Amino acid sequence: MEAFSKFFDSSHPAIYNFNCGFVSGVIFVLAIIVLVILIKIIYMLFFRYPRRAQGVGVEGAHGKIFVSTQAILDLVQSILRKEYPYIKVNKLKLMDRKSRFTLVLDMDFDPDRTSLPLIEAELGQRILTQINKTFGIESIKEINTRNHRLKSSLSEPVASIGETTS
Repeated sequence: MEAFSKFFDSSHPAIYNFNCGFVSGVIFVLAIIVLVILIKIIYMLFFRYPRRAQGVGVEGAHGKIFVSTQAILDLVQSILRKEYPYIKVNKLKLMDRKSRFTLVLDMDFDPDRTSLPLIEAELGQRILTQINKTFGIESIKEINTRNHRLKSSLSEPVASIGETTS
């Protein structure tokens, strides 16, 4: 403490003012650093979920089994190929929401063959049932879909500039 008081002990007022300004600046920078760290900690505590998961861990007889998102995507695509050929999943995201997971399916579908709202509940239940049956995963509770394109609009021929389609 004595060394700190020596820092301010000066007979010349210009040196005293400089020392006060320097210490004020150091305290200000330290306060900003502490504030940024506190904001980051609060953000991590409250807003870190949902976060993207690489897969789901399932308790097996002799340890934990990890099922990757690619394995889940392959299963979903095999279901769609057999039962819903007019729907194509482009991408699958698995979101971790603490104690449960949510699947987000990015997909294309053919509106000429069906209406997506009519089959969405059936499709979601079929996927959840098959994931549970195949992998034993019960922590996936929700399936959200994002529709990017309509297949029928992609299959139409596109004319180049100056050409006409017949």
